[in-house]
Amino acid sequence: MSELVMPKLYLSIIGAVVILVTISTLYNIWTNRERLKQEDLNDEDRAFIFRLTLFVIYPLIQYASLKTTTTICGYLGGHVQSSFYSLLWYSLNIVDLNTESILISFLAGFLVQIFIALIILPALIFRPHPYLATLIGYSSVFILFACLIIEPTIAFLGLPSSLWHLTALLPNDTCITIFISTSIAAILFLLTIRSEKLRLIFAGLSRPQIALKLKQTLDILQDSPNNLKLISTLAILYSQAGLPDKAQAQLNKLRSISSESLHCRFLFAYLSYFKRNFKDAQKSFIALSDHIHSDAILKAIFLSAAALSAVADKDLEGALNASDRALEFDDSSVIARIVKVDVFMQRGKKKAAQEEILLALGKGLDMDLENKIPLDFEQVLALVEKQEQIAKKPTKHTYSKV
Repeated sequence: MSELVMPKLYLSIIGAVVILVTISTLYNIWTNRERLKQEDLNDEDRAFIFRLTLFVIYPLIQYASLKTTTTICGYLGGHVQSSFYSLLWYSLNIVDLNTESILISFLAGFLVQIFIALIILPALIFRPHPYLATLIGYSSVFILFACLIIEPTIAFLGLPSSLWHLTALLPNDTCITIFISTSIAAILFLLTIRSEKLRLIFAGLSRPQIALKLKQTLDILQDSPNNLKLISTLAILYSQAGLPDKAQAQLNKLRSISSESLHCRFLFAYLSYFKRNFKDAQKSFIALSDHIHSDAILKAIFLSAAALSAVADKDLEGALNASDRALEFDDSSVIARIVKVDVFMQRGKKKAAQEEILLALGKGLDMDLENKIPLDFEQVLALVEKQEQIAKKPTKHTYSKV
């Protein structure tokens, strides 16, 4: 008899939570179905697709694994005395089979997951809609990650894991062979998903507009390899395409060319935000705003970005101060007003938040911040380029005759 039955109370709690999240996810798909037509996905879309993968696709894969395991168990002459399915995990109590046969049953379920993860990838060759391409990519990667990384780790930590715990009962040579094979497969998998070339290909499928801009920028950069604006643009596009190492390489290149330039300082602040180094981002954006004297709009943009960074870092007082300063220079800054609304809501000042929203709407401002966080980098780079050109102009001196 298989003794590897996870506590039913534990599974029931997990299952209940997952069911609620799954229902919520399916409801959001229906209510936001118009977003499925978008050609270019933002961070919120990708986060939602990952949620769909985790709470809808993966439970279906687990169910397929469960049914395969029970089918092979019956074929080998055993039967399942009891089973429990909690969407993200399942537990089986198999009787009338020896350890090797039970292991074969669970291994069949494991291999079905691997097979599904690999068999859906060729669909990307036909360049499906970005939403579907992202869902396929995320699903395949997560299934393989769960099979090769998560489940072996769970077993290593001593938690119930039907397949991997059973391998410990096999002869030492067999156990070592399985461990080495799995380790090699896991390493190869991790190296593959970290491949910059592969990530760039996937960006072309899931974020075609960014991929197109990347190609265009790379082509132009060949003629002007030291152009600060182009290098900054390329770094930000790499970051948005999910290639942080390449983005960092462009920042390093920029530092080697002109470490004190506005382009370099802005790029550091921008990438810090995307790396979730919100304290560094906030300080850098504040420093940038202090450096600007002749462009009120650019100064306001940097202060708004500092306010966003402060909110992300839970520094509500700093966020409010930066927002107020931004509005002093540009009363139409939507980001600054949204940050103020967010701070007021977090502090329970609903009336102040409502007044801020009404004030913004009264000015005819669009409160939709989609694709504007932390800021519109193309607009900022144009303004930064202008500031750099002003700084390069020789200062005119006047002399009076004595």
